[in-house]
Amino acid sequence: MKIYTINRTKTSYQLFDDHQVLVGEVLFDYLIRKNIRVKINHQLYQMKYSGLFGNRVKFLDDSGKVMIDHSKNRMFYYGDSHTEIYDFKTEGWWHTSTHLLNHRDDRLLMSVKYKNLFFTRKYHMEIADPDFRHVLVMLAFLYYNIEIIEN
Repeated sequence: MKIYTINRTKTSYQLFDDHQVLVGEVLFDYLIRKNIRVKINHQLYQMKYSGLFGNRVKFLDDSGKVMIDHSKNRMFYYGDSHTEIYDFKTEGWWHTSTHLLNHRDDRLLMSVKYKNLFFTRKYHMEIADPDFRHVLVMLAFLYYNIEIIEN
């Protein structure tokens, strides 16, 4: 199991691996937290709300291709040759942990957990599947959790 740490700055959530190497980050504007983007290495993915009341969230690459589409309980990742489907499962009275499961076999892939500290929250992500390497899915899952927890 790998443990990733999440560092919150004024304009982003940064995801670090177990060797403290920056994997990617979720960027947003400082004041109104709009114009949300995901940055992996030097590539930016734009986030866009769609659907009735903005319930569906899509992550688009530079060319406008939808890479991730997620609604309340499910996430679709459109890879190069295939589409993967993931399910969300929350635990705890105040959603203290959220799990990402593979839709085909309900296998646990990753979890995001948080602790309430004095006026702040401390987040960390645990990757249960050592072969899981989709950084965009990890950051979209992180964004989903931040939206649920902080709103």
